[in-house]
Amino acid sequence: RGFAVTKVLPRTAAARIGLKTHDVVLSIRGRPVLGADQVLKAVGEKETWNGLDMRILRAGKLVTLRALPVDR
Repeated sequence: RGFAVTKVLPRTAAARIGLKTHDVVLSIRGRPVLGADQVLKAVGEKETWNGLDMRILRAGKLVTLRALPVDR
């Protein structure tokens, strides 16, 4: 399960959170990721980044990304 990230463009929300091409997003805020819509919604809603934790698989290792609040 999870969502495979196929491409991360520079200066996008996904890049600011720390996602990289080939990451597999396994969970967001402790909930399993079942599809792209969950990832896109979480990444796209900057006001919810405070406390946004993503568990990902990167190059065979489990990694937790924590998004920082965004200045408006």
